[in-house]
Amino acid sequence: MHQMEFESDLARSSEYKSFRSTVPLKQIVVDSEALKVWKLYDAGPRGVRCPLVCLPPVCGTADSFFKQILPLTAHGYRVISVEYPVYWTVPEWCEGFRHLLDLLEIDRAHILGASLGGFLAQKFAEVTFNCPRVASLILCNSFIDTKIFNYADSSSVFLDVTSNTLEEDDYWAISQKADGFTNSRINRLHGRKIGETKSV
Repeated sequence: MHQMEFESDLARSSEYKSFRSTVPLKQIVVDSEALKVWKLYDAGPRGVRCPLVCLPPVCGTADSFFKQILPLTAHGYRVISVEYPVYWTVPEWCEGFRHLLDLLEIDRAHILGASLGGFLAQKFAEVTFNCPRVASLILCNSFIDTKIFNYADSSSVFLDVTSNTLEEDDYWAISQKADGFTNSRINRLHGRKIGETKSV
C-alpha cells in the first residue's frame, strides 16, 4: 500500500524552495562499515573552521533550521545543519559527531541544539571538555538529563505554561504551522529510525 506524502504550507513556501534549490543535501559516512551516514546542509564560506552547527530535535531533520541558514549565510556565516543516524547510546553519538567534525575539518563549533539536539550538544561538550571542540552552546527547549521522561503527567504542565504566554489565536497558528512542517518531515523518516533515535 502506497502512503501519500503530506507536504506542509511551510515546505511549499518560496523560502523553503529557495533553500532546497541553493543548498544541497550531503551525506557523510563516519564509520568503516558505512552504517553511520549523517545527512547535512553545509552553507556559507567553507574556509570557516568554527561554524554554527545545528542539531535538530528528536523528530527533526537536517532542513529543520532552513529559516536560520539562509539569513546567517547571507551575512557571511557558515552554518551546518545535521540529521544524525541511529545511535543507541550517548557516548556512541558523541564519537560519531566527533568523527563528522573531523571529516568536515572543523576544529571547534558553535552548536545550536533543539530539544534532544540540545541534550546531545551538552553531552558532547562534556565529553570533549579536556580538548574543547565546542566554542559555545545555544540551547532551545533542551534538558540536562532524561529522567523527566519517566514522569507521565509532566507534559500537561509544559503545555499550560506555553499556551498562557501567547494569545490563543497566535499560539494555535504558530503551533499548526510548526506541526505541519514537522509532520511532513516525520513522514519522510523511516519508523525504525524514529524509535531508535528516541532511545538515545
